[in-house]
Amino acid sequence: MKMKKRLLPLHLKRNLLLPQRDRAAVKIQVLNGTGITGGAGTLKGSLEKVGYSQIDVGNASPQSFTATEVLFGEDVTASVKADIGKILEELYQDVEVKEKSLPKYDIRITTGYPKGYSASPTSKPKITLTPSPAATSTTPTAKPPTGSPTVAPTRTATPTPTP
Repeated sequence: MKMKKRLLPLHLKRNLLLPQRDRAAVKIQVLNGTGITGGAGTLKGSLEKVGYSQIDVGNASPQSFTATEVLFGEDVTASVKADIGKILEELYQDVEVKEKSLPKYDIRITTGYPKGYSASPTSKPKITLTPSPAATSTTPTAKPPTGSPTVAPTRTATPTPTP
């Protein structure tokens, strides 16, 4: 019996060439999903510190992500997924994990709010005046006298002339 030679898809060939993917072999795209200045660059630095080196950064569109989204390519190993997941859980408030076929990268991370970050409102709150009850005074006031005033005659001494 003759065996036919089969061609494997590129992502399977790459997986066979690197059965134990190390961090340096993983291609990662990091997108700033929040608009926080330096968001993607900060994550890139954190990933480089632990050995990931093939990292491209950019901006997501739109930049309204609150949760960090990580997309793992179909051929990313469980150990790499666990490693990246652990790093992201330490840095970000909320992390959503998905699998998707990625043509150029093994992993795409779109940043959300980092831990400790509190979003500020994009518009100023409107001030609404509400009427308050009329002010009442609790200070006692003098009452005007009632009735008519009484006049009493007084005696005054008159000097006597001297001769």
